[in-house]
Amino acid sequence: MEVAREVLDRRSGILEGARALETCLFRCGLEDDADLIIIRGVDSESDRFPLGKARENWDPKALAELDPEIKASGEYYRDVIEEACRRIVVRFGYPDDADGDALRRVALTADMSKPMDIDFAVAVPDEAWANDVARVVASRGYATKVVSEAGEWTAIARNAWSPHMTPS
Repeated sequence: MEVAREVLDRRSGILEGARALETCLFRCGLEDDADLIIIRGVDSESDRFPLGKARENWDPKALAELDPEIKASGEYYRDVIEEACRRIVVRFGYPDDADGDALRRVALTADMSKPMDIDFAVAVPDEAWANDVARVVASRGYATKVVSEAGEWTAIARNAWSPHMTPS
């Protein structure tokens, strides 16, 4: 989520970022998401402020009167919005590829801050190969098992994986 990164990098203001994130997360169908509820609350509290391009349509004198309040409001909500943005980046800021798609699906239902068991299945031509694969991956710390279903052999390797990666 580029908007969340912009807020964290301070390329976007807190209130502007909250407004943009509220729209984006709602469009993604996350209306019950805890971070969206926080962001929506901040946006609701600041929706009377002209932000971004809307400022172009306001009288400079009126803006000058509101700007100290806008700045104070942004500072007041900074910590809570930045924390929500950090969680959003961790949960949704994955690569734009098949791996990223899979991670986003997992992030919708799992706590990505905690390790989880991941199974890796390796299809092989026969039982001997399955046992060889299982032996090699077991030597690298994976829990393994060999299964056969309908004549197809698979070596399954399970390992705890921590998604504490920094998404690109």
